[in-house]
Amino acid sequence: MGDVEVILRHIEKGVENECVDFKQEYYLKEKRADLIKDICAFANCESMEDKFIIFGVKNQTCEICGILESLEDISAINQLLEENVEPFINIYVDGFNNKGKVIGYIKIYNNNNRPYVIKREYGNGRVLKKGDIYIRKGATGFRALRSDLDRMYKNKYRKQVSIYDNYLFVGCVNNNGNYPFEIGNIQVLFINETDMPIIFKWAYVTIENQFGKIDKMIFNVDRISKLDEKPYELKSKMQKVENFFFDFESNDCIRLN
Repeated sequence: MGDVEVILRHIEKGVENECVDFKQEYYLKEKRADLIKDICAFANCESMEDKFIIFGVKNQTCEICGILESLEDISAINQLLEENVEPFINIYVDGFNNKGKVIGYIKIYNNNNRPYVIKREYGNGRVLKKGDIYIRKGATGFRALRSDLDRMYKNKYRKQVSIYDNYLFVGCVNNNGNYPFEIGNIQVLFINETDMPIIFKWAYVTIENQFGKIDKMIFNVDRISKLDEKPYELKSKMQKVENFFFDFESNDCIRLN
């Protein structure tokens, strides 16, 4: 799912949370400290999703009002972060036109080297102080508590495997002109924040509703190879979304009604 689709979904939901913040306009020059603080707060958030600061949307009504000028270049924001935050925070800056109105956004990737700390005093009246750590909780940024830091360090070297999207796709595939077959597709999020690679050699998916339940072995991209025949490797300090497949038979639909 692309950034534009994700952002429009957030706007449609109309809810600010630990992954999204709506702003009517871009940060004024005298509000640069707020820019640094907001990006840090999102980067320190434990959610595994990418985070977005979205400009051109009224934060009370979530009405798209658009911005008049493009956001500043990413190199300028990167320099600001490099000078004032450690370690470095990975971001992306872009914008798009939606029905004649321009929406800009800063995307804060799921940075996994928390905590991100203010490394020098910055702003009029020294708004940001050396050693400050901010974290996003719900729709608001706060200074981090000891309990927040405990969770950051506890989860610093975690491993995680989870379903990336709640949608399950099943369709008919023609096998190079041979007899067609049904195949299911799921997206899986892999996270490895350890110092060693992880190899996955076996996996299955369970599909269940009130009418029935089925278990299916899943395959890697090459459908002919099972994971035990062709293991999937996730390198150290890496996260990735992968497509995996499984056989789906017509009688499975009957069992699930």
